[in-house]
Amino acid sequence: MCPDDHATNPSGGSDAGDDQHDHSHDHSNEHPHAHAHDPAPRRDPRDLELEAFVARVAGELADRDPRGIARRAGVEFDPEESVYAIRVYGKIFSVTHPSLEAHEASADHHLGALWLRVLLAHYLRTADGTPLEGQWVSLRDMPGGLMYERAFQGYSGDELAKAFGPDLGGLRELGPRYGGQPLALGDLGLRFDVLPRVPIAVVAYSGDDEFPANAQLLFDAAATHYLPTDALATLGGRLTRLLLQAAGVRLESAKPITPGWLGS
Repeated sequence: MCPDDHATNPSGGSDAGDDQHDHSHDHSNEHPHAHAHDPAPRRDPRDLELEAFVARVAGELADRDPRGIARRAGVEFDPEESVYAIRVYGKIFSVTHPSLEAHEASADHHLGALWLRVLLAHYLRTADGTPLEGQWVSLRDMPGGLMYERAFQGYSGDELAKAFGPDLGGLRELGPRYGGQPLALGDLGLRFDVLPRVPIAVVAYSGDDEFPANAQLLFDAAATHYLPTDALATLGGRLTRLLLQAAGVRLESAKPITPGWLGS
């Protein structure tokens, strides 16, 4: 609605003010597209910063051998198409080298979200090919992880315990649907290969009369050879949301799931 649409009295008639308004601003001689060039909505400064980050990493990767990048990251690279094939949360994405545009392989027209491009930029830049250690550790055991641990537990393990405990049957059933493999940890342990070389363990306890149900997300001890600590927190937060949404839990759209730099 244009501001001038208020010239008509809501009651159906007109008053002196409406009549004066009509004569002072007549639309009849205006070009039909007079408002077509209104300025675009302002972009979120964080998005601009993240886009600049992706562009900066793309510039770095342009000088590297993509086959070496793929080998260290444990992904496939098609030299003819110049794309990586990367499985993320169970879905295959085609990621262009070096521009880092990400398209879901089953829907080429769908461009991956900005947070996903940032995540993959970090992954391809950071991956150094270090073998996984097979030792599960908490986020607090990662470099700088102590500052993220409390918030991370709040939007990951605590949310899972609230949704699925003390009866863990729902979580047990959901696991295989999203590639979760059983782990001999807790009352229920599931391993999710969220990125090719970044597995996440979901460990849950049903609780008892003395202790309430609880859950925690753990990472392989070598995880920071593939992602920085804050990106690991984001990865775990996204996995948590995926499981909660699959269980029909209503989520607050504005609920923060990252330490900040990766958006919401």
